[in-house]
Amino acid sequence: MRRILSAFVLGVALVASASTAEAQRPFTVGLSGGASIPLSDLSDTHKVGYNAAAHLGINMPASAVGFRLEGFYNKFAGQDEGVFTNEDVRIAGGNVNITYAFGGTGMRPYVIGGVGSYNIKPDGGTSRTEFGINAGVGAKFQLSGLGTFVEARLHTISGDPQLQFVPITFGIEF
Repeated sequence: MRRILSAFVLGVALVASASTAEAQRPFTVGLSGGASIPLSDLSDTHKVGYNAAAHLGINMPASAVGFRLEGFYNKFAGQDEGVFTNEDVRIAGGNVNITYAFGGTGMRPYVIGGVGSYNIKPDGGTSRTEFGINAGVGAKFQLSGLGTFVEARLHTISGDPQLQFVPITFGIEF
């Protein structure tokens, strides 16, 4: 957990020190990855994991509103319960999100939220697909000439049990 907090603080520091504004493009393609923190019932049985995602951003000209189509993959290692170890679990799927970017020079903070389909599969188990929602915050900034972003979102997946996790990601956009 200490490593995750250190990485997040470093990401925020990079955002705060960025000095050039990102020009808004009508379409962006992004790749991202980072840590996924399990919450609720998932945190009782699984450790902090990792995530990877790819997205297509659609930005409205002269508007703070945009859309993002996203595919993602999260993996959580099972915790050792003494007598047995919980199976690793992967959560993969796709989301349709709305973004709202705030103005700024050097960095552009934004909020993001949407709905999607989540496929949950324990190693050696049966997969199930559930509906879910997500919401979070992020910031876009230039880093060595690349369009980059840092983001944290809460994902809540319906079903029994209801699962929640927060991926903290760093990404690049083209």
